[in-house]
Amino acid sequence: MGFHRRVVPQSLRLFRSEMRGMGRTLPLLPEGNGRSRVDGSALKMLVRHLQQQRRQDAEELHRRKASLQALMESLPLKVFVKDARARYVTCNALFAHDRGLTPEQVAGRTDFDFYPLPEAERFRHEDGWALASGSALSVHESQLQDGLEKIVHVVKTPFYDMHGKVAGVVGTLLDVTGNKEIECRLRQFAYENEDLYQYSPCAYQSLDAEGVVRRINNTALDWLGYKRDEIVGQLHLDDLLSESSRLRFAATLSDFVRLGELHGLTLDLVRKDGCLLPVSLQATAIYDDEGHFAGSHLTFSDMALSCELVREQRVQQRYLDAYRQSLGALRREERQRLIGGLQSCTMPQLDQLAQTLAVLADGLSVGLPEAVGQNCRTQLETAQRLLDQAISGVLDVCSGASSAALDHMVRTDCTVRTAAEEGDLPVFERRKNRCRRLAIGASATVPKNGAKATLAAGFVKRRSGALRRSQDRWQMTRGQGVPFC
Repeated sequence: MGFHRRVVPQSLRLFRSEMRGMGRTLPLLPEGNGRSRVDGSALKMLVRHLQQQRRQDAEELHRRKASLQALMESLPLKVFVKDARARYVTCNALFAHDRGLTPEQVAGRTDFDFYPLPEAERFRHEDGWALASGSALSVHESQLQDGLEKIVHVVKTPFYDMHGKVAGVVGTLLDVTGNKEIECRLRQFAYENEDLYQYSPCAYQSLDAEGVVRRINNTALDWLGYKRDEIVGQLHLDDLLSESSRLRFAATLSDFVRLGELHGLTLDLVRKDGCLLPVSLQATAIYDDEGHFAGSHLTFSDMALSCELVREQRVQQRYLDAYRQSLGALRREERQRLIGGLQSCTMPQLDQLAQTLAVLADGLSVGLPEAVGQNCRTQLETAQRLLDQAISGVLDVCSGASSAALDHMVRTDCTVRTAAEEGDLPVFERRKNRCRRLAIGASATVPKNGAKATLAAGFVKRRSGALRRSQDRWQMTRGQGVPFC
């Protein structure tokens, strides 16, 4: 109805007062012979007014229905309205489109005209529950739309007439298939994150400002041997650390609160059975909105395997050092044996050969023709030169003067020592090294010619013999040592 003011005729006011119980009289016109008649003009005016009022009410109703329909069409939802007998009163175009109809064609029908019997009965039951309880009903349903299965969020709310009685149900349908897919992905993502947190190869703990454990993952529980309810809210971090680790962590606590980070702190966690577990701590501080320390997140990395590897490395290093020492001693012994054998077996024959060649050279100077003597002397000089080269090579091998590799081995194995380094060696060892130094000096300073090479070879031979005799005397007196060949 409108709110505009209308002028009501006096005859109509009289009629309204009569209808309210103030009498059922109409204005009468007097006639002759004591009779009267009803005023027909007033009745006509009443009829015209009622007709006009009816047209105005119909226009107002149509306007309101158009406004309601426009409102339903503007909503991004599928909207329908049912009366108390579950018949569709109206709906918007989105709802009617799914059924291949128009909103005018849907009006007056029921769910049994659109859905299979089980679904129609379920919808009728939901409508009846909303009408009886006077409360809204919110459910998720699977519906087949355009050949695809959709998940729809349905809300049914009862509405009332002017007398306060339930007049029907207003329903809305919203396609939430995409939201459900997003929700499923989020749920899967949350599950994967939780699984990663719980079964990470590192142990995680979350502490409050007082250091009480508020959260812990399954990996930490497996390492420590506790159950979750035995630690969360019950134990302090200090209860899980050894005495030395507790002091070490307390020394870094102030810097951790100030800086907000802690990296690579080595601690020992105490298992439930009392065993120690070496770990490396990484910590991050948590602050509230006012910048006050509110808690921390801790990450522990197992260092038991690293410690075991370090111990094994130390053991293997000791084995390697012992093997290197024994190998060096064996190499030195073998080299001394080879040098001694070379000196004792080769140098005497080379010395005799050099003397024989010298005698032959002196004997060829008489009793032979000049041409034959010259030829023999040339061959003898060639033989003498080759012999000098052989003696020089033997001396080089024995002394190590011309071999960089042998000289490196000599320095590495410490066979040539200074006088200060030989103070703790036996007498024959000191003499052996002194003899070797003298042999190296002699081979380096004496030129490689025939006579002087013979002198150098004799020198080495004499020194080697003296060295062997000294070693034999030492063995007879001490009964220890390795013979020098």
